[in-house]
Amino acid sequence: MAGKFFEEWRVGERISHRARHTVAESDDVEIKSISHLLPPLLKLEVQGADAQTGRLPINRTFALAFTIGVPIDVTTLGVSVSRTSYEQVKMPSPVFVDDVLSVETEVVEMTRYRARFNAGNVTFKHVTKNQRGDVVCECLAISNIKSRP
Repeated sequence: MAGKFFEEWRVGERISHRARHTVAESDDVEIKSISHLLPPLLKLEVQGADAQTGRLPINRTFALAFTIGVPIDVTTLGVSVSRTSYEQVKMPSPVFVDDVLSVETEVVEMTRYRARFNAGNVTFKHVTKNQRGDVVCECLAISNIKSRP
């Protein structure tokens, strides 16, 4: 599936992405390994354990990567000139092994370039929730999208 041209988007448009992911312990190991975000002491992880369950949350970088990665195929694939920024990143709830994550996207703003009429900025709000409906990550992603040829 490919993204849509600038003129095809509408403010308020929402997408509930079909991709779902059940978080595995290996997801946490991989994101910590490639990002070099390994905690220096086990004590730091234990202090971060969930008070009610005693489970350790996975690295939140994983939730952010999932949040900005899943929407690409239906929002910007093949039509993006550039991703200009990610803003207002929030991670209000932890993610645990066996959580099932899903992403929803809403178009919150559109701005046509004045100097460049063949593209415009589309601001997407991406929200990732777990199977309980808790928001685990949200952000604004601003992309420069091509206009129709």
